[in-house]
Amino acid sequence: MKKMLILVLGLILLFGNIAFADSELYKEFKKKYKNIDVDLANYQAEEFTVNNFIYKKDLATFTFQEGIIYLARYVDDRPTTAVFYGKGYAQIDIPSYSEQMALESISKKKNVNEEFELAIIRFADNFDLKLKEHATGEIKKFRWKYYSILKEEQADFYFKPTLQHKYDNCFQQTRSLYDRNDEALFWIDFNRYNFTYDPNRPEEVIIGYEFEVRDFTITEAAYLQKQSEQKYDDRLLSEIVYPVTAIEKIGDIEMGGLDGSKMQYAQSDIKLVVNVDSLRFISSFLHFHLKIDSLHYRGKPLDYHRRREFDYIGLIL
Repeated sequence: MKKMLILVLGLILLFGNIAFADSELYKEFKKKYKNIDVDLANYQAEEFTVNNFIYKKDLATFTFQEGIIYLARYVDDRPTTAVFYGKGYAQIDIPSYSEQMALESISKKKNVNEEFELAIIRFADNFDLKLKEHATGEIKKFRWKYYSILKEEQADFYFKPTLQHKYDNCFQQTRSLYDRNDEALFWIDFNRYNFTYDPNRPEEVIIGYEFEVRDFTITEAAYLQKQSEQKYDDRLLSEIVYPVTAIEKIGDIEMGGLDGSKMQYAQSDIKLVVNVDSLRFISSFLHFHLKIDSLHYRGKPLDYHRRREFDYIGLIL
């Protein structure tokens, strides 16, 4: 059983402008966050010609039979995005009966066995290193032909945070970049499917499906833990540990200056119980209309990364 820690955040809801200096970690994080989402138009990328390149990620096996893979969006001299165009095949066998039924209810299939011509990949793991063991690349301009196809398929849109997403996927990828290894984040979009492996989510493996052709959202159909956990029996689902989600939330709010139409000030104290292992980056969800000016942990202001368009805040400790 993992250790637990009580994290007390004082959310001071003031309408004045209170500014705190960004920490070096926060500045670095924002830069990386921005770099993983630059547009690929007119982008210089590393091009690889591949034949039978096989990449396994937990439950999934992806075979890039023949074609071209581009590596792009470099952070700390390592790429974070790959685009494949050619002939490929994806195989994902779902070991849990309940998740097979969930996937079948959305996609009409219990498992994933798909040929594909285009795949868009976001990763923080060693996908690039495995590719370079297989083939040699050269720097070229990202072809407009593939850029147009990528935009038409909307894969980048699916990865970005939207109101339908529980997580800001770009935030999740950026945090995973701090621990680049074989177990870090890997996300791939192909045909009407996408596959997510994210060690910083409760169920690390997610299979999504585009319920309607050209749909603007992906339906997350199957949720599973990684193979090493071996918790695929439906009776064990209640034992899943949620490493980055608040396990307990208790809040008190004080308001003053109420005259029936306006509130002069407000202050709230929220107690979050979380796993100690997840304290470096915490994904929390607060509505942006709260107009939060500062978040405190043990009396000191925290850095937090927010997208005002969405109900999302990522805390960086």
